[in-house]
Amino acid sequence: MKYSKYNIYVEKGQYVIGYNTMTENIIVLPKKISLDLLSNKDNVDILKETNTNLFNALVDNDFIISKNRDELSELRIENKINTITAKDYHLTLIPSLDCNLKCWYCYENHITNSKMSENTISRITEHIELKIENNELNNLVLDWFGGEPLLYFNEVTYPLSIKLKNILEKNKLTLHSFFVTNGSLINDDMIDKLSEINSRFQITLDGNKKRHDKIRYSKENEKGTYDKIIKSLYNITQKIDETYINIRINYDEKTLKGVEDIIRDLKDIDRRKVNIHLERIWQTKPDPNNLDLKNALDLIVSNGFSSTYLNFTRRPYRCKAERLNQAVIIYDGSVYKCSGRDFSIENIDGILEEKGIIQWNQSNLSKRIGLSTFENKKCLDCKLLPICMGPCSQKLIEHDWNIVDHICPLSSLEMPLDEFVIYKYNNVSNLKKIYNV
Repeated sequence: MKYSKYNIYVEKGQYVIGYNTMTENIIVLPKKISLDLLSNKDNVDILKETNTNLFNALVDNDFIISKNRDELSELRIENKINTITAKDYHLTLIPSLDCNLKCWYCYENHITNSKMSENTISRITEHIELKIENNELNNLVLDWFGGEPLLYFNEVTYPLSIKLKNILEKNKLTLHSFFVTNGSLINDDMIDKLSEINSRFQITLDGNKKRHDKIRYSKENEKGTYDKIIKSLYNITQKIDETYINIRINYDEKTLKGVEDIIRDLKDIDRRKVNIHLERIWQTKPDPNNLDLKNALDLIVSNGFSSTYLNFTRRPYRCKAERLNQAVIIYDGSVYKCSGRDFSIENIDGILEEKGIIQWNQSNLSKRIGLSTFENKKCLDCKLLPICMGPCSQKLIEHDWNIVDHICPLSSLEMPLDEFVIYKYNNVSNLKKIYNV
């Protein structure tokens, strides 16, 4: 037997918290059990004789594993299966690059009155039929993105969703819809239709009402959208039985101080259906010891909400764009892999042609998925590898694949690693995984 490579231990009061990033199991131990004992590889077999209960608990939670196990090889094969051979198809559709809002940090160049044509809709329908016919699809995750994907909901988004749902059901498959939306256009009629197509959501708040309304306001009348979005969050959770909302709070140095107000405004929402995710606005600089962030996360968790931060969670790849069976199709039929860059002509990765065939730029494709994003010394030596899986493939393409320090996700972590482990321990989403000795 041996200790897992991916064990992290930190002290908290009278306890030691163990966190295994390979399984995301958490174990709580008395402080009298020393960190030296838990980290010394030569003590594993001795531990079995001297403290059988502790040894068994560590084995049960994968902190101690078989000597023959190669965890890195397991991560590699998991990555290859999920990026190259998996038939789960992740398709992002962008019905318009227009938006009813204009947030200052948005990276997109919005195109007024842009709208997916009937020709593109027809090709997308044929594309899904072709994937099924070629046995390249056993599950469809359909992301709606923009611009604002609900801008032409009744003209494009809903009817196309119903067409795809019918095609899938005919083949005994299920449609899963995910909307990345600002939430300000949602009304009761729309919610009924969203319920029909198995919808989940990401909806953003930019702080409390005062802060949010300075950033996310209507282009048409410059009115803030905070109250509308809070109402939409409640309506979705109350009227759609099987749903989930990732409430994303984009923060800078001013936003986090208003999280208490957001928690108050969400106090009666169904916590089983929501997660609160914190993400720094990309144009602002991370603070390596951000007390406001720590306080915000503590507040969210202490009020019974599940939370995520920096997307450090167990995963087989860094981003869906690294998957072969994935595409982003915009309103004019242009195809991309990454949705985190401007949808310009220079960034096009392919074209959706007649009969639903995507003609990919094979050079671009091979650069993105030819090498796993974590195949560098820094990542291979990192204990967070199973919950990170390396830098963003788009950033690696734009920079040197061998120099990753400046794009390492860990460099954006705005707290010491031990504080991050304690946050994981406190997070309600992990409570069921905690094992006390």
